[in-house]
Amino acid sequence: MNIHLKTAAILLATLIIGMICGGLILGAFARDRLQPPPPQMTRERFVERWVRMVQPDQEQMRRIREVVGEHEPGFRENYMRHRREMQALVDSLHRDLEPILTEAQIERIKRNRERRERIREFRREGDHEPRRGRNRPPGRDRTGERDQEARQDSDRSSERGSGGNH
Repeated sequence: MNIHLKTAAILLATLIIGMICGGLILGAFARDRLQPPPPQMTRERFVERWVRMVQPDQEQMRRIREVVGEHEPGFRENYMRHRREMQALVDSLHRDLEPILTEAQIERIKRNRERRERIREFRREGDHEPRRGRNRPPGRDRTGERDQEARQDSDRSSERGSGGNH
């Protein structure tokens, strides 16, 4: 075998191995993004979760469903109260940080909150549109235009490279 053939074989093998590794890595990351969000908790789902966990026999089934069903409203109210309290804490934190942050940082927080709200709406309504942009790295959008976050990152890196003091 001559040297050119050996070199071509090595390069081809490296390319194939790289493609396989890339495909496996991409598949691992995509698997999480393609899974549907957990369904909204309802009374029946709450009861079924307990039934699956306990695995009651036929004699216990009806009574367990009744007892767990009676407790579900308390769990739901506690969960909703906790969410309201956490939201109040987050709002307070944002108000206290606002005088310290730059406009760009405040805008970044605002975009992040809006994205989370869209995801929450998506989970309530079952619409798949907001998931497409979720956790998307900055770059080009579908039209080929650079998105705002990518432009800001590019601006910051060029300022640092030109000796800008930040």
